Amino acid sequence: MSQYSIQLILVYLSAALIAVPLAKRLGLGSVLGYLIAGIIIGPYCLDFAGEAHSILHAAEFGVVMMLFMIGIELEPHMLWSMRASILGLGGIQVIGSALAIGLLAFLFFALSWQQAIVIGLMLSLSSTAIILQSLRENGLTRTPIGYNAFSVLLFQDIAVIPMLAFFPLLVAQQKSGEVENITSSALAIVAIILSIILSGMYLVKPFFRWLAHTRLRELFTTASLVLVVGVSYLMDLVGISPALGAFLAGVLLAESEFRHEIETAIEPFKSLIMGVFFVAVGAAMQFSVVLENPFWVISSVLILVLVKAGVLGLIASLFKFPLPLSWSFMLTLPQGGEFAFVLATYALSLGLLTQVNFELINIIVALSMLITPLLLTLDVRIIQPHFRERVETEKKDAPSDAPLQESPSNPVIIAGFGRFGQVVGRFLKYNGIDLTLLDLDPNLIQVSEKAGFKVYYGDATRRDLLHAAGADAASVLVIAVDKREISDSILDMAKKHFPHLHIIVRAVDRLHAYELSNREVAYFSIETFGSALDLGAEVMVNLGYHRYHATKNAQLFEHHDKKHLKEMAKLWHDEKAYFMLHREKSRLFETLLNLDEKRESHRLADQFWRSEDPDER
Repeated sequence: MSQYSIQLILVYLSAALIAVPLAKRLGLGSVLGYLIAGIIIGPYCLDFAGEAHSILHAAEFGVVMMLFMIGIELEPHMLWSMRASILGLGGIQVIGSALAIGLLAFLFFALSWQQAIVIGLMLSLSSTAIILQSLRENGLTRTPIGYNAFSVLLFQDIAVIPMLAFFPLLVAQQKSGEVENITSSALAIVAIILSIILSGMYLVKPFFRWLAHTRLRELFTTASLVLVVGVSYLMDLVGISPALGAFLAGVLLAESEFRHEIETAIEPFKSLIMGVFFVAVGAAMQFSVVLENPFWVISSVLILVLVKAGVLGLIASLFKFPLPLSWSFMLTLPQGGEFAFVLATYALSLGLLTQVNFELINIIVALSMLITPLLLTLDVRIIQPHFRERVETEKKDAPSDAPLQESPSNPVIIAGFGRFGQVVGRFLKYNGIDLTLLDLDPNLIQVSEKAGFKVYYGDATRRDLLHAAGADAASVLVIAVDKREISDSILDMAKKHFPHLHIIVRAVDRLHAYELSNREVAYFSIETFGSALDLGAEVMVNLGYHRYHATKNAQLFEHHDKKHLKEMAKLWHDEKAYFMLHREKSRLFETLLNLDEKRESHRLADQFWRSEDPDER
């Protein structure tokens, strides 16, 4: 690597490191921070960017990774539950915006119909990264505006794939006598898609299952990168967009038990390369276009925002949105999106756009993204307060199944699905509670799948893995692993990074229970305690005791043991004091049981079953 290359890497990363935190602090979001960083180091400010267009071309692989991540998050059951809002809101928005913008481009800007279609399609997309981040920062993810915006963005992200496949067909239409090329291209696309699907079913999943046996995280990361790079390279060989193959590969793995592990392996690389991509976009912006005709550029940005806001307003009226929600809907989604940069670059390489049009579109999209935080601030701080029904109170009316893009919304996560976790999981599942199950044993995962349980492969001691598994949205974390040190690691990490979770822990032995009693956990249970008590009661029945009497004494023993466990836990490091207290409590409990033997009346028996604390009788 040359000294110049190292210098460029240093410049790009340093610019992002400085600009992104400042942008987020100002409420602009990370994507705008990257764009601003690129503008600052670009030719119109510090001129440190070097060959920004070359770096932009290389960094487009970050978009390939983004589409892979979008694909792997699209679980079929989630898509099915949201089908009405995705197809309705998202479909109408993309088609309506594309038609309106394309028609304006064709009638007033003297473009060919192919160019008008391309521009309409790419400008119909909004910024997934900016909107989701802004909604999250304002606490609006699970409000009606968060639910509806997510539906539109999800449709847009999926729509990028057919757009990438559609653009080459427009190129062929511009040339005469190329029907055969269109047919061969379509057949190549079908053949490659089928090969990816078959490979995913019969090669990729078994390979990851075999890889899981190694328990080497770095191999999982390497395999995940090889999968994305390999599929992208295969698509590029036959002249198809690499992003299309990455998306399909992600969808194929969306229902895989290795989904969360692959997500956490790819995410850091995706985020880093996407950051470089946006910095390069900012550095490559030709502000000479703005300087030459500022009125033209600013007018184009306003027209884009107003046209898309108008389409969004018509959709809100069609779906009978309340007036406050309609305003939020119009002001959240009218900007251009990051995929417009990708589509514009692709269209330029195909000859569908001229260099001038390409530079103009990049400037328009970037400026529309820059004003998005201002529009959201206008809505939240000025417009919404004028309505009696505020956005905050609408949270109560949000659909209960409104999903988050980055993670599942199951209320319970069980870490460890061995013999203990299976009992807990079966009990909760039979009571209609949705679960996210994690384990590191690939054999157990396969067996559990045959029994009807979807268990994901993943190490729950990792913060990123728990985040991918939905810990941010979950309510309860059950730590059911059979190794004490692993249990403690999960507990420490969860308490630090997910303090809202109610944590319930499997204590592997008595000493572990003593430690847990001194920590802030919602509940813990010694794994063999309940079954040992059941067995002891059965011994009494076999010796001739009445089953009621045996069961009652077992429950009384359980109450007594739990009541005094914390007191015993404080002394277990002091052997002499501990065993002295232990003998005292044992004598006390034996006396209590003997006393209870003499009180065999129905009145006392009934009192026992109704008492909250039988020790105090």
